[in-house]
Amino acid sequence: MAYDQHSIESNAGAISHQAWVEKNLDELCSKVDADKVILALACYGYDWPAGKVGKTLTYDNADGNGMRHDVYFTDAATYFNLIRKADDWGLAGIALWRLGSEDARLWSFISRSLDHDHLAREPFDFEKISKIKVGGIQYIGDGEILDLVNSPEPGLVKFAYNPANGLIEDQQYVKTPSNYVIKRFGERDNTVVLTFDDGPDPTYTPEVLDILKREQCSGSIFSCGGYGRKKYGSERKENYINVGEYIDPNDWLPGRTADEIYNEVVKQRDNGNIILLHDAGGNREATIEALPRIIHYFKAHGYKFATIGDLMGKKRDELMPPVQNASDSGSADHPIGFF
Repeated sequence: MAYDQHSIESNAGAISHQAWVEKNLDELCSKVDADKVILALACYGYDWPAGKVGKTLTYDNADGNGMRHDVYFTDAATYFNLIRKADDWGLAGIALWRLGSEDARLWSFISRSLDHDHLAREPFDFEKISKIKVGGIQYIGDGEILDLVNSPEPGLVKFAYNPANGLIEDQQYVKTPSNYVIKRFGERDNTVVLTFDDGPDPTYTPEVLDILKREQCSGSIFSCGGYGRKKYGSERKENYINVGEYIDPNDWLPGRTADEIYNEVVKQRDNGNIILLHDAGGNREATIEALPRIIHYFKAHGYKFATIGDLMGKKRDELMPPVQNASDSGSADHPIGFF
């Protein structure tokens, strides 16, 4: 295991310094044949906040919060140099701890030979690992309304490579990479929003509206994407709003009963503010039957019913401005014949 030279239980320092690994390999290979040794590489880092114990982190989740941190992590340059020496030793192979948390640039060279003679004949193209990409999505804030605030941008690294020994002797992170950052907002205490997807439906949508009117309860209706979604990813340009939900009774499942829908909503009541139901897309008799019970439950427990606009602090006219002409109607490829 070529790692934990320093750990969360020690002072801050390198996890797998090249000289430290080479020293340990020299000692091990003096006792065991090299072709019986597998070198395990660290695929993580350690974060030592000032005045606190360290904690483990993976390659793409280190960040700062205004406190001084000492962060050491392994990356493509670490792997390159260690594999480079392992190939010179003729070790049996390489292992990763843990698979999935490694710097993905590793896969640009792990399957090729990095021994000195091979590199002399076929130099490695460092352009392959000069750009860094990080995966995943970073969420900030709380709530079920989503706003994309940052799109991924690759990072850039410059390497100082010494062809004499075949090692990366220095590297500079010219630009750090970024990933998707999505802001969550709209969280409210003791508030629920009834939402209905996949409509309109000539049978069930009027029944939903009648129940909401009778119960003096607000709600938000989402029509099928084909009625409103612009093509080719123009949602951001056209000021579309992305809305999620944390309370989902899966009322669309075949055979779902009104009792099951009601019980699931009650069980998930503390998950968030937005309840996902459906007024179209199949037989929705169970949803229609469960809806008044759901409304009565939340009223009895002191909840306020709101709309998506209420969660956003927006008025109806701001979210649904009057249509000036047919091209701005929000209809894409399908005529709207119900409303």
